[in-house]
Amino acid sequence: MVLLLKEYLCPQRHLKLAENVDVVNQLQTEADIAKRIKVLAGNAITTGAQQHSEAMAQSGAR
Repeated sequence: MVLLLKEYLCPQRHLKLAENVDVVNQLQTEADIAKRIKVLAGNAITTGAQQHSEAMAQSGAR
């Protein structure tokens, strides 16, 4: 009960907690973006390698 009263009477603590939540959400968003970029880059590398292999096979077949 005393702890609840302290939190109620200390709005800066609420503000700090809200800032921490915002920071965590921002970091999660950035991590999600980084994961997506990694996947897209991996896909691009794989596609490029496949295209290169196909081009080499076609040039060798002629």
